[in-house]
Amino acid sequence: MGLLSTLRYGTLGILGGFSSLWISGCAWTGDETALTGYLNLFVRSIAMSFIFDGAWLISYFVINNLYDFQGLGPQIVACCIFTIAIILSLVIWFKWFAKSVFKPATLAGEDAKKWVSNKFEKVGSTSEKIRNRFSSSGSKNGKSSSANLPKTSSKECSTEYKEPDSDNKNSNIDDRLKDAENKSSKKPETKALSSTSTSSSYYKDSKGSYHYYNDTLKKTVKHSSPPKNGVNLKVVKNSTKERSDS
Repeated sequence: MGLLSTLRYGTLGILGGFSSLWISGCAWTGDETALTGYLNLFVRSIAMSFIFDGAWLISYFVINNLYDFQGLGPQIVACCIFTIAIILSLVIWFKWFAKSVFKPATLAGEDAKKWVSNKFEKVGSTSEKIRNRFSSSGSKNGKSSSANLPKTSSKECSTEYKEPDSDNKNSNIDDRLKDAENKSSKKPETKALSSTSTSSSYYKDSKGSYHYYNDTLKKTVKHSSPPKNGVNLKVVKNSTKERSDS
C-alpha cells in the first residue's frame, strides 16, 4: 500500500504539472482523446485516497475493539481488509496507470472512451429490461381485467353501431326534404304600403328582405326594412325580375 500510495502521489503531481500540454494538444488537434484519458486517470487517482482511508479506518476500529473480534484475531482481520483494498486499487487505478505509461500522449483515452460507452450501454440495457418487465406485467394485468369483462358478439356490435348510423342518415335526408318543401312552399308576402298609394306595393322574400321598384334608380331595390310612405313605387309581381336585375 505504501508503494501504491507513492505512485499515486507522483501521478497526481505529473498530471497537475503537465496538464497544460495535454489540454493544448487537444485544443490544437481538435481531438478530445487525450483530455478523456487525463480526466479518467485523474479521477481514479483521487478515488484511491477513499479506498486507502476507508481501509485504514476499518482496521483502526478492529484493533481498538479487541473484544468485538475475539477468536478471529484483530491482526488477521486488518490484513484481510488491507488485502481487499490493494486488490481494489490494482483493478480501479493501477491497471489504468500502466496503460497511461505505455500511451503517454493520449493517457489511454481511447480505452477510457470504450469503457465509458460500455458502461452506458449496460445501464441502458438494464433500464430497458426493467421497463419491459413493468410493461409486460402491466399488460398481463390489463389482459386479466379485460378477460373478466362480458364478451359481446361481433353481430351485436355491428347492429348496435350500424342501426343508429342508418337512422341518422334517413332522418337527415327527411329533414333536408322537408326544408326544401318548406322553402318552395313559401310565397313572398305582399303588403299594401298605404291607402293613398294603392298602385304601389312591395314584397318580402323568404330571407326577410324587402323588394320594391325605384323609379329614380330604374331597378328593383332590396332593403332590410319596408319602404316609407311617399316613395313612388310600382308593383313587383314575382322574384324573376329581382334575380335578373341583381
